[in-house]
Amino acid sequence: MCACLRAYREDRDKAEKENFFERQATNLSASTDHEKELRPPGWLSLWSLDRVANFRDAAGPDPLSPYRCKGGCIKQGLLYRTGHWVTATAGDLTVLRDHLQIKTYLDLRTGQDFESVDAECFDDFPPSPAGRHNANWPRDPGERRRVSCPFSKGLQPRPLQELAQEGERDPDDKKAQCALWFQEQMRSESFHDLKVQLKTSMRAMLILNSDEILKALQVLTDERNYPVAFGCIAGKDRTGLLACLVQSALGVDDEDIIADYLFTNEAAQHINACNQIAVAMWFEELRIRDVRRYNLMVRRNRLPANAQQLLDSDAETPLWEDVNVVSDPDAIKRSMAVASRTFYGIGLLHMCIHVHTCAMLRWMGYAAMAAMIE
Repeated sequence: MCACLRAYREDRDKAEKENFFERQATNLSASTDHEKELRPPGWLSLWSLDRVANFRDAAGPDPLSPYRCKGGCIKQGLLYRTGHWVTATAGDLTVLRDHLQIKTYLDLRTGQDFESVDAECFDDFPPSPAGRHNANWPRDPGERRRVSCPFSKGLQPRPLQELAQEGERDPDDKKAQCALWFQEQMRSESFHDLKVQLKTSMRAMLILNSDEILKALQVLTDERNYPVAFGCIAGKDRTGLLACLVQSALGVDDEDIIADYLFTNEAAQHINACNQIAVAMWFEELRIRDVRRYNLMVRRNRLPANAQQLLDSDAETPLWEDVNVVSDPDAIKRSMAVASRTFYGIGLLHMCIHVHTCAMLRWMGYAAMAAMIE
């Protein structure tokens, strides 16, 4: 009797999930146009999430036309790309946790400073980057969890003299040479160009943090981890890098990969608003946990003037109608994606040779991730 009941419940849950995706596909069949009518430009949310920006299926934004790849099309409902979840509402988490049934949140952020802020989402996907779930770590594949793969770790300014000495000690050390090159690029005038920043940062991540990239790819080769969502702050560059690697491994066309990256621009205003709230949350954490540092930031005028108003704002009010959200053109520009065909697509995959990921990509594309193709 128990076995029959269990089978019945499993069939019922499967049917409910399939019906949810069918309704979602119907709602999104005129997806982008419908959402654009409801929301101002830059606020597109394909899943109608209130405070999670740039969330979408890695199979493509159109549920009726997933990306074609080797052997067919990428299967929907298995892999999602996203901005951060720190500001997620209870309704957002219900969609992520219950409707989409996401098991693994691949967190590509560094987990430091602003990217370490604690939030309710980490109760559902532990451990929190703030460290309050250490006793429960690790969780096994198949359990809801957050897996940290900081793609941009260590990519902060460092003294050039120190790096130059490292390079002199071992001229054949590609990581040492790349670290020096990256620091020099950060200090150059051309680094103000967003395309230069993109190319420079991607190359540095691929070479300097190949271990974190491989860790993320290994998570994706275990079917127990699915459905998986991966993301950074905006769901743009670090997220775009992993999306490119996976989509390329599966044989998605270069033009589709570039278009998928650029789709972030449809959510640039939403990304900026969610980031403003997350920054306000971080400063509130500092005020409670590190008064000295908080006061130092205040003295240096780093505290946003609208921080408290953002924390007190009504979560039921759409962010684009919230008077406390500041429209910052510079921040919005940083939230928008730029791409060049010479780098994204074939150019990016060529660079993977230098960090020995091509073998892993072939493995993913033709073996463990075969279930992602339909």
